[in-house]
Amino acid sequence: MIENPTGRARLAIIAVIVWLVADAVYSLSGVLVLSALGALGTPLISAGGADDATGIASVVMLVTMVAAVVFSARWILLVARNAHRFSDAMTISPGWAVGWYFVPIANLWKPFQAMREIWRASVNPSDPQSVAMPGFMGFWWALWVTTSILSNLSGRLSMDEAPDALMASAWLDIASFVCDMPLAWLFITLIRRLTDVQLRGQHYSETFA
Repeated sequence: MIENPTGRARLAIIAVIVWLVADAVYSLSGVLVLSALGALGTPLISAGGADDATGIASVVMLVTMVAAVVFSARWILLVARNAHRFSDAMTISPGWAVGWYFVPIANLWKPFQAMREIWRASVNPSDPQSVAMPGFMGFWWALWVTTSILSNLSGRLSMDEAPDALMASAWLDIASFVCDMPLAWLFITLIRRLTDVQLRGQHYSETFA
């Protein structure tokens, strides 16, 4: 008997939305940094003011990101456990379905492999390899990899106090947020659809093929 993922799905969606709002605020602080450094014309705020705003926004961003990671991980763990109950063809354990996100280099493809297995086993437990992946999942993962790279580059540049490095970091944060908006929407779509697939079965999943 499977575990109902609805409750965890709901909490994960709420956490992702709250994180996206904090992400928007953090990106706005990047605009303030660019303004303070004169990249947007006449400065509208002092360098000290921009630095204070960025500091506050980064703390809020960190807290909401941790919450989104925790609640999303709990949902992934549960749907992975269900997938293992559905099919013996699963090769990635529920623990590693979450754990691969935290392993450098491997986190560029292993989490997607795990999610693909979960989806296929949920749709057709007897023959998961015959299941075609919905197109939105590929876009979701491409955006995940893109925003992860942008955020990593921004973090490295932000440690350099040179104005050019700080401006580059701010632009990367803004670019990352542009990717994060569709990324969040696609991940929420994945949460909702996979949750419903596990509850309603193959006939329901074919609606979104």
